[in-house]
Parts: sequence; C-alpha cells; structure tokens
Amino acid sequence: CTSAASASRTLHLKKHELFVHSTETKEKCKICGKRFKDSTAVRAHERTHSDLRPYVCLRCNKAFKTSECLWHHENRSKACDSNTFKCSDCELQFEQKFHLRRHYLYKHTNQYPFACQSCDRQFKDILSFESHKLFHTSGSGYLCKTCGNIF
Repeated sequence: CTSAASASRTLHLKKHELFVHSTETKEKCKICGKRFKDSTAVRAHERTHSDLRPYVCLRCNKAFKTSECLWHHENRSKACDSNTFKCSDCELQFEQKFHLRRHYLYKHTNQYPFACQSCDRQFKDILSFESHKLFHTSGSGYLCKTCGNIF
C-alpha cells in the first residue's frame, strides 16, 4: 500500500529529526527531573532509580535494569558463568550469540532472506546483499550469469 509506505517513511523521518537534529525534550523523569526526548527513554531511565531488574539472563539468571544491559551481557560480555553459546545441531560453541546465529544460518539452514530486486539473486546476510547492490548502482563490474559472481 503506497499510503502505508508513505506513512512509515514519514514516521521514520520524524523519529530521525527528533533524535538526531532536535534538542527538544518532551518527557521528564518523575524522580530527578532529567529530561528526555521520548517516553521510552524516560521509562528506562526511571528504572535506574529503583532496584527493579526485570531483564534476566536465561543462562546465568543475572538480572538487569534495562534490555540494553541484558543484550550487552548476552552478546558481548564474557562475565556470564556459562559464557558460550552452543549450536543445537552440531554442538559447536561460540562466545557471542551473533556468531552462533551466523553459523546456524550458513551451516544449518537454506534460508536466503535477502533478495535482489534487480537480478533475483538471493543472500543469507545483509552485508553480502548490500555489497551486491553496489554492483547495480555503481555500474562497475561484470556479473557472471552462470555463478552470479561479480568481477
């Protein structure tokens, strides 16, 4: 739907303008008065004033005040007692969840979620897809019609 796509782009533009270009702060912390650009940010900040830790690591049961802290713990930190992510199909272990997801996508699935609209070639990850799209926009390189490689 064209109007839905237009509305989505308008929303993204408004968020971009608010967070990147505006100094306007509409929301205020009820406890310390610090001001924020949106209600999500002020709610996350208000949790820093309490002992509430609703985000729990499923591997070590450590609790965090924000989803960002939990994400960092699960994906980047080696602080977790069980600091490896094990592949359920082949038992390989990874220190970061991202590496496990990438391994699983490439080794254990036939999913190609990124499709080029120009040539119908499909890709398993966004980086390969974005790199491929440069071929169409830059005009440089030659595409092998047999294997799809760009030279």
